[in-house]
Amino acid sequence: MLRSPGIARPTALAAFFDLKDSAPGCIHDKGSVCPTAAANARLAAWHRNRRRELIGHPSLLANPAWDMLIDLFLHAESGRQVSTSALCIGSGVPMSTALRLIAKLCESRIVARNPDPMDGRRKFITLPAQTLEGLNEYFCGMTR
Repeated sequence: MLRSPGIARPTALAAFFDLKDSAPGCIHDKGSVCPTAAANARLAAWHRNRRRELIGHPSLLANPAWDMLIDLFLHAESGRQVSTSALCIGSGVPMSTALRLIAKLCESRIVARNPDPMDGRRKFITLPAQTLEGLNEYFCGMTR
């Protein structure tokens, strides 16, 4: 087979079967959000909201910690900061529950809490580099 016309050397055949490490469009600078991952995260968030609309009982179908991570990931893509209160509201659970979840996520170093330089009363919640890369990997993997 390797001697057939059109394939001069075994390296030409190997190049034909070259495998890619990541899905198309999943190349990004470290510390930034991959556009493909962001598109998949938006789709995942849409599916989660749609499921709640169609089935009902959102409190039974909620995963607020995951919803918070998706929200932070999508805000990181656009370069917008998320305050603690905004993240709590977006989680869809009572404020006290959301604050406890944020505290647990901070303790686990899955998210970071940073003071607002303009207003000492407010804190911003951000994704550390390791979490951001994990979410990039997860959401890019949805296209494979």
